[in-house]
Amino acid sequence: MESRKFILARRCTVYVSVFLSIVIALPVLATTHNVSAAGIMGSVSMNKDWYNRGDTISISVMGYNVGYDGYFKFYLKDSSGAQKLYKTYDSQDFSVTETYAIQSKDRTGYWISYIYWYELVTRKNTLLGTDYAGVVTSSTADDDGDGLSNSQEINSYHTNPFVADTDGDGLGDGAEVNTYHTNPLGFARWAVIVCGGTVGGNQQEDFDGESAEAYRVLLGRGYTADHIDFLSPHSSWDANGDGINDVDALATTQNVQTAIQTWLAGKVAYDSRVFIYLVDHGTTDILVVSNGNVGAANFGTWLGSVNCYRVTFVIEACMSGSWQDNIAAGNRIFISSAAAAQYAWPDPGTDWPAFSHTFFTLLGQGLSIDGTSGAFWQAHDHANAVTNPDQDPQMSDQISGDWWP
Repeated sequence: MESRKFILARRCTVYVSVFLSIVIALPVLATTHNVSAAGIMGSVSMNKDWYNRGDTISISVMGYNVGYDGYFKFYLKDSSGAQKLYKTYDSQDFSVTETYAIQSKDRTGYWISYIYWYELVTRKNTLLGTDYAGVVTSSTADDDGDGLSNSQEINSYHTNPFVADTDGDGLGDGAEVNTYHTNPLGFARWAVIVCGGTVGGNQQEDFDGESAEAYRVLLGRGYTADHIDFLSPHSSWDANGDGINDVDALATTQNVQTAIQTWLAGKVAYDSRVFIYLVDHGTTDILVVSNGNVGAANFGTWLGSVNCYRVTFVIEACMSGSWQDNIAAGNRIFISSAAAAQYAWPDPGTDWPAFSHTFFTLLGQGLSIDGTSGAFWQAHDHANAVTNPDQDPQMSDQISGDWWP
């Protein structure tokens, strides 16, 4: 989900062997050194993962050299890159401990130690090893102001004491732990896909195909199969080609209600992200399903039981914009393939739904949903351009910035 240094194993030390064959083209080295045993290794190891101001950093520094012309160089740098320690070692085989007493004025953040080999003939530095550690003000302080002490973040919740919202989900670490009782290291994604019912075979294969595309794209965007409830007019269907049935239930009115009010509402936490996709024939406030239809008002009521951070609701159907009044809300992103009084058309070039196929293709390429060049607006412009009469997809949200499914 994100790259954070504090999640790395502390022991970032690496061993690099520099063999004579790498520099064999240099006659001086080739005639001076023993080829069969040539090698250089070095490592650094900081004795703790975290330090408070006032602590002393202790670093084990080791090196091995079979006779190259050069020397080892050791650095300790603070979070700004400022040098705190610098030592050189000419020994061919050594193991020492270097120390640094952290001052009250020193920077907090991630400090790093390095060991290099400097080759005199080539004048080249080769990095042999590194190690990271964090420096905080004190164990009881709250360096990022998120409501958790540095000690709590480091020892109890394993969050970043320098970042108030470790997982970037919009909720501070302290709020997640103390108020919402959610995971400050990440949020869960849940999805419901509903491909409605067969109606004389008219475009049903295209609706089936589009629901399968949505399923594959969500898997590619970090959802897992057990976090997607897939309703279809087919009792068994392999939507992503892995040989496993991906359908969880037939797309009936009752099963759609159960998927939202029971399955989804029972899974989500406050910080969860939810994606809902409905696709099939429709008319004003109606989506056709296998045994009848699902109404917008009922669906809106069912959705009221889903308490989470954000819901992205997408519907591909004729007159789908009519659902907006029942679905749109403060934490919901409402997207429809057409306006309230418009038909939704297939793309004349592919016969797939003009809006949804472009929308999911772009999401599958990694685009965000919102933004001037996001998946919605590009799919909107495409559908508007290729359909006649024009099709005008709708979006309603109160969430600032770009966002992803």
